[in-house]
This record gives sequence, structure tokens and C-alpha cells, in this order.
Amino acid sequence: MKIFMFKIRNMFLPLLAALLLVGFTSCDDDDDTPIIDDEVGTIADEVEEDLDFTILADALEKSGLESELDGDNNYTLLAPPDEAFIDAGITNLDRFTAEELAAILRYHLIADEVYFNEFNEGTLETQNGNIYFGIASNRFFINGDAQFLQINFQATNGVVHTIDEVLMPPERDIAGIVTNESDLSTLEEAVNKAGLADELADAGPYTLFAPTDQAFEQYFNTMEISGLEELSSAQLTDILKYHIVSSRMFSPDLEAGAQETLQGNTFRIIFDYNTIVRDNNDMTDDAVVSQFNLIATNGVVNKINRVLVPDNNQ
Repeated sequence: MKIFMFKIRNMFLPLLAALLLVGFTSCDDDDDTPIIDDEVGTIADEVEEDLDFTILADALEKSGLESELDGDNNYTLLAPPDEAFIDAGITNLDRFTAEELAAILRYHLIADEVYFNEFNEGTLETQNGNIYFGIASNRFFINGDAQFLQINFQATNGVVHTIDEVLMPPERDIAGIVTNESDLSTLEEAVNKAGLADELADAGPYTLFAPTDQAFEQYFNTMEISGLEELSSAQLTDILKYHIVSSRMFSPDLEAGAQETLQGNTFRIIFDYNTIVRDNNDMTDDAVVSQFNLIATNGVVNKINRVLVPDNNQ
């Protein structure tokens, strides 16, 4: 890349964004066309020439998107560097078909030119589904985890922003995630017994605070029961709906205080070294979120290490 790079992991992110945008725009108030250096190439050129993007460049070539990003249409590319691909375990592109790579890469591609200061909290459409922006501590988060590293690289056909993770398009609904995660097998059984599988597959967006198998074992011990067979469908429905919030809540979206659930009662979010979920009775210990931001097509799953119990289900 031939444009000066700013690191933006700090509290001055909005100011830096504004300064960078000024640097890419004309001094003429009547002309908002970015000034493009004669040496600047297309998005495909800029990726290919940057040594931080060798895996991305190879992926663009194999997927067939290189020629698309070498054309005249304007795009915004959220570009993971090699380190992000390595962290995601994507180092051998032979494991992927061209179609699979294209699906991943199009989830990083916006069919328009979007500078950093134009991003807002909420949903943004990519060429392969929606991504979700949140702001916490003056930082932007994408899908709850990914952050911007460098911003506003101008190309002749758009703009490139470097991000620190590979974004994976969601392939499963919430019910599918519960089925696919090996430590949520008891929860899967409970969801099926309660008759909530269809709702967690079709409705939403929801956030499910998902108790792990170990969480259910502790709950059974506390309640002095042998397992799910001693709970009625109505009891399970009451308990499970107490774990579901009617909105998409990635970790940066969580706020301290009461959260309304599908069951009707509230639980509380508390930040004390960990993210704690506290129900409204004295029978069970506080739950700690053990894994955040499992993105689903219809929401988010956050794993917790305790079963939450509404105060009318003791």
C-alpha cells in the first residue's frame, strides 16, 4: 500500500478517522472526489503488492474475485492480513474450493465505497449477507470480535480497511449452533423436549445464553434431580425462554443491568472481571459467560457455565 497507515486501537479512533478522511478528499469544497496518487492501483493491485496480504491475494486469485476487484466498479474490502488467516487456521487454501473461498471473501466485500467515518452501529450488507457493527470504549467491533487495524486505503476502484480477523459468514441458525456444539448436547435435548427448536431456527433475532452440559449437571445436583426427564415440557420451556433475549447481543452490545427475556422475567448483566449473568433467585450461583459471539443466521449464542432459573420455577 502506498498510503500512510495509522494504527487505530486507541481512544482517539473517531478523530483519526476524520483526519484520514480529510487526507483523502480534495481541498475544493465543491469537489468530494478523493485525490488518488498516480501510483495507486485497483483494490486487487493494492492487495497483491502488500506483503501483509499474501494469503488474501492467493484467495482472491483462486476464488476468481481478483478480476472483479481489478475492474471499474467501486467496492469496500475489509481485508484480513496473513496473521488473521493464520489465527483462523486458514493457511492451506487447497482445503477450500473456489466457491467456498468466494463465499468467505464476499462476506468481506461491500458493493460501494465506504470510508471509515461512514460506518455506524447496526447492520451493513455485504455481498454474502449482513455484518454487524457495534461500538464499545470508542472502538468499532464487527460481529462482536473483529476490529479495524488500518483504515481508508484508497484504490482507483474503492477503499480497503484492514481488520484483525477473518469474518466467517454464519451458516447455521441458533438451533443449528446448539446441535453442532459438542458441549451443548443437554441443551439440545432440552430445546427439543420443550418444543422450541422451530422457534430457535426460524424466528429472531435472538441472543441465547446457552448453558453448557457441565452447567446442566450442576443444576441437576442443586435441584436434586437425575436429569431432564424429571422436568416437564412446561418447566423446560419456562427455563429456556429465561435464557433468550429478543435482540442480537454481541459482547460489545452487553450493558450492565436488567435484561428482558422471552420468559417475561429479567436477569441482570454484571461486569466484574468476567461478564456475569445473575438470575432473580438465591438458589443458583452466578453464571459467567464462557464463550461469546457464536454468530447465527438469526442471532447470537453466548455460552454460560450455569443454568439460570426464573424465580417462579424453583
